[in-house]
Amino acid sequence: MAACDGLFLHRGCHARALRIGMVLFRFRLYILLNRARLLLWIFFRTASPIATPALPDLRTACEIDGLQSYTALKSAAAAAFVRLPPEEMDC
Repeated sequence: MAACDGLFLHRGCHARALRIGMVLFRFRLYILLNRARLLLWIFFRTASPIATPALPDLRTACEIDGLQSYTALKSAAAAAFVRLPPEEMDC
């Protein structure tokens, strides 16, 4: 962590780090919600009339679009990587 602390001293890096953090949180929340949905289905599938989850239904979880969240995470990480100073690439 100490080797990458200099990244936040550059102008605008803190805002990019916050954006990545927010996007990552949203993506992790999406994954957690869908994982819980699948685990509940696996646990109760024999004793309950819960319908089998379809892949298109798993694209959204609590109004979070998984594909859109993943795309936002990729673009935020790519933008941060492009602006990463060459001396920080060895982390």
